[in-house]
Amino acid sequence: MKKQFVITILLLTFSIVLYSQKESNSFLIENDKLLWQKIFITEMSFDQLTLAVIESGVLSSINIEENKIVGESKLFEAEYKGAGFSEFGTPMYIARSFFEGYCVIDFKDGRYRVTIRNIMLTQKYSDGLSTLGEKRTIESFAVNIGKDTLKPSFNKKPAIILDYTFNKAFTFSMAEDDEW
Repeated sequence: MKKQFVITILLLTFSIVLYSQKESNSFLIENDKLLWQKIFITEMSFDQLTLAVIESGVLSSINIEENKIVGESKLFEAEYKGAGFSEFGTPMYIARSFFEGYCVIDFKDGRYRVTIRNIMLTQKYSDGLSTLGEKRTIESFAVNIGKDTLKPSFNKKPAIILDYTFNKAFTFSMAEDDEW
């Protein structure tokens, strides 16, 4: 009886850990390429969402199609503090890089889905390991190439930090009328 209880507790704990890992980030792998994808609930119309995206400055080279907004993201600085981490507790490639990618925002009534592909890291400054402006793909840090799985080290802090950063950047709301 005691052994069954322990096994049940272990299985529940393992299930909770797996569930929380799935919920902690929105990263997917397609053909050894990492992408971030999340669905947001909204009360905005497509026109209102388009205006919010343009005004946010989060995208450049914006193309607007039927129920779709496409563009290149600005350079994001990983918000490790907002995600609950310190600079020294954050992997160097996260803390020392800006992030950018190709973004697609698909709209359906009541929701929009953001997909970021081709995520690139741009070195913030020169140091002994890299030079200012050096670019790298995120896959070398995040993906077990050929296995289509995330590296365990990425699934910990980096995924949580970048998920927080992208969530914050792509949460749009209607601009309030300031009656100026």
